Amino acid sequence: MYTISLSGVDGVGKSSQIQLIKKYLHNKSIKTEIVHLFSHKSTVLLKLQSYSHLSTTIRKIRQLKTHKIGQYINISSRLLNVLLDSYLTNIYIKIYKKNKVLLFDRYFYDVLVMIIYDFPVYENMLLSFSKLIKKPDFAFILTGQPEQLIERKNGLSLTKVKRINYIYKNLAKTLGLEVYNSSQPTNLINKKIITSLNY
Repeated sequence: MYTISLSGVDGVGKSSQIQLIKKYLHNKSIKTEIVHLFSHKSTVLLKLQSYSHLSTTIRKIRQLKTHKIGQYINISSRLLNVLLDSYLTNIYIKIYKKNKVLLFDRYFYDVLVMIIYDFPVYENMLLSFSKLIKKPDFAFILTGQPEQLIERKNGLSLTKVKRINYIYKNLAKTLGLEVYNSSQPTNLINKKIITSLNY
């Protein structure tokens, strides 16, 4: 069982690449499953939140941004959530999905990027924290030209996309992950990813 993750800002083509990887592995008779990590309650803690008052508590904690103590509580709770969920989810996967290659459309790194975006003053500390998150067997970062990305996804501001792209690049540098620019042809990016997988 292998885990493969693709991370990046909205509109960079993560889902397209996931589908191409799935097709490639299917042609090699390798069973796969796509995990939309934060869209369909695919993580252990997201499953628990749907059955308890935990989600309400988490929302209240995330609103604590106005003063220093509130910021520390907010960051600490979110980091603990990411760290715990990454390990619990991977344990769950090893037990119940052990005969498949799992393709993660987004990973816990994406959550960390948004925490960094919310609290830029703590960026270096939060990037160091990324090393504690349970790492997939293969993890890739997709970036893109901000001007192109805001055309693909309505509601994104150019400033925000530039900033998030920058954080993803720093994250990749911190973890030693491969980065692909979505302005390249989709098939070329996929070929590079497949080569890295060694399948």
